[in-house]
Amino acid sequence: MPEFDLLVISLGLSRIFPDNHEMSKQGMIFYDALYAWCCSATEQCHG
Repeated sequence: MPEFDLLVISLGLSRIFPDNHEMSKQGMIFYDALYAWCCSATEQCHG
């Protein structure tokens, strides 16, 4: 259930970083890592 994992990550980040801009900046590494994994799993990457 990947959408649940993303929700949990987002909720955890919001507890660590009260500032939304800082949370987004720090949290992008998780989304970048998931995107890289998806690209390698499908061998299709755009962007």
